[in-house]
Amino acid sequence: MTWTGSRSATSRRVGSSLPYGDARDSIIKSCQEPKKGGNIIALIDTKLEPQHLQRNQAEFRIIQQIAASADDHSVLMLNMNRYRPEASYPNGRLYQEYITGLGPFLLGAGGQLMCRMPVFGQAVGEQKVDELVFAWYPKHKAFVDLYLAPGAEKNFRLKGLCVEYAVIHRCPGDCFPVYPHAKPE
Repeated sequence: MTWTGSRSATSRRVGSSLPYGDARDSIIKSCQEPKKGGNIIALIDTKLEPQHLQRNQAEFRIIQQIAASADDHSVLMLNMNRYRPEASYPNGRLYQEYITGLGPFLLGAGGQLMCRMPVFGQAVGEQKVDELVFAWYPKHKAFVDLYLAPGAEKNFRLKGLCVEYAVIHRCPGDCFPVYPHAKPE
């Protein structure tokens, strides 16, 4: 499987008609303001999502467009989490309640908790995160519908109590070793 692109909005799989390009470009352009800071990130109030962890509006619209299209496909969400001191990562009661419920919650939503791993430090850059959490979804729609899944209110409440800071990267969900049926090239 060959991937092209860089950090630009037009990265896409070679030979694919997946909607990563033109629609994404127009949405991103609409969220830019000609100020000193460049891009302004607008957030979507998702009601259940903790206020300090609201979704990036432009990216979430892209995800919603993909979810509503005939080209919806699997996706891996790479969560980079920094936990609040009161969560006592990794052994605290609050963190354990959140993380032990996350796997069953994702399964009920149609996704799967693929992997979790601690972060020991940053060899490059200064982003402080405690843990990487890999969540796989068979379709973007499953990610969009997380708020409707059984246990959503409890999951997002615990997330808000535990997670101080998060960045979630949207990645291909059909590549080895993530996708259970893909084979290494």
